[in-house]
Amino acid sequence: ATYFENIKIKTPVKLICEEANQCIIDGNNDQVISIEELVNYGSLDTSNLIISGFTIQNGSAPNEGAGLKINGASPKFVNCDFKDNISGEYGGGVYIENASPVFSNCKFMDNTAMGKGGAGYIINSGVEFIDCVFTGNKADSDNDKTEGGALYINNQAEKNIFISRCIFDNNKADLGAAIYINNNQSSVIQYSLFVSNISNCVVGVCGTVFFSGESE
Repeated sequence: ATYFENIKIKTPVKLICEEANQCIIDGNNDQVISIEELVNYGSLDTSNLIISGFTIQNGSAPNEGAGLKINGASPKFVNCDFKDNISGEYGGGVYIENASPVFSNCKFMDNTAMGKGGAGYIINSGVEFIDCVFTGNKADSDNDKTEGGALYINNQAEKNIFISRCIFDNNKADLGAAIYINNNQSSVIQYSLFVSNISNCVVGVCGTVFFSGESE
C-alpha cells in the first residue's frame, strides 16, 4: 500500500513491512519522517526504534531532511529505500544531527540537496551504512559550489563514520561526487565500490571522495 503521511516519531516503535519495499510512505511534497529523542523524559533508548521494508519517497523540505530528519536518536533502518526526496539546502534523502543511526541494506536513489549531501547530510553523528546503495543522488545549485553528491559528513567531534560493502554509482556534485568529508578524524570506508560518479570540476581538485579540513 501507499501511505501519504508526514510522521513525527518521539518514542521507540517498530514499523515493519513484511513485503520488503512494497509499503510506501509518500511525503506528498512535505518532510516524510522526523525522529527526535525526548531528552526531557529521562533515558529513552531509541536504539529500539526500527523501521524495516519501507520506501520513503517524494519528500520536500525548505532546509534539510526531506525524506528523513534525525536529531539525537539512534534508530535502525533495514531494507528501506529513500528516493526522489528534495531539500532546499542539506540532506535530500536524510539529515542526521547528534545521532547514531544504522542503515542496513538500504537504497538511496535520485535524492537531491540544493547545496550539500544529495542522499544524506551528517553532522556530529556516528553513522553506519552497511550493504547500502547510493545511486543517482546529487548536490545541485545554480549559485553556489556543491559538495557531497551522495553523502556530506561534517563532524567536529570524534564521531565514527562506518561505511561497509556499499555501492556509490552515478552521484553528482562539484566536490566529492560520492562523499565529501569535512573535519572527521575517524571515517572508515571498506569493501565498497565507486563507479561513474561525476564531479563538475572547475578548481582542479575534486575527487570522488573529497577530504577537507582535519579529516583522516
